[in-house]
Amino acid sequence: MTLRENLIAALTAYVSGSEIGEARLSTVLLGSGARIAKIRNGGDVNTATYERAMLWLSENWPDGCDWPAGVPRPASAPVFEVAP
Repeated sequence: MTLRENLIAALTAYVSGSEIGEARLSTVLLGSGARIAKIRNGGDVNTATYERAMLWLSENWPDGCDWPAGVPRPASAPVFEVAP
């Protein structure tokens, strides 16, 4: 699977397992209600956007919904401690 396919699989599974619609999820994650549809139809995102979206999905994954098979799930965001 490509990263784009991973993102589409995760977005599709999230929408299927939650009460949020694709357009609303697209707005929350990508700043535009039509962005997921554009990605599904061949559009692209940069790596920072991909990583941010996948981390958000992972940290907000709906209870009782399986993470898509074959899609790597990101670890939690790193916590940085500030030295005194």
